[in-house]
Amino acid sequence: ENLRRKNGKIDTTQISGYRIEIETNSNSSVTNAAKSKFIRLFPEYSRRVYTLYQQPNWKIRVGDFYREIDAQELLKEIRIHYPAAFLVRDKIRRPLIE
Repeated sequence: ENLRRKNGKIDTTQISGYRIEIETNSNSSVTNAAKSKFIRLFPEYSRRVYTLYQQPNWKIRVGDFYREIDAQELLKEIRIHYPAAFLVRDKIRRPLIE
């Protein structure tokens, strides 16, 4: 019984890490505009842009960073365009092994 529970399926696609929140707004068109602008400015991150809804706000978060220092580097660049951007702890997609 205990052994079966211990060896149960573990979700290995989501791990603890960091993302950068670039926009929070109750108006989804405002957050969608921020998302589109971000993809234009940082096309290399276009597959790492996430929209989430936490009532009453829509949020745009970017990146999948295992290490906080890596997220901080991108945050510096992002703040030029999104001065209110900040770091959040989040469940992230496991980084691809290169």
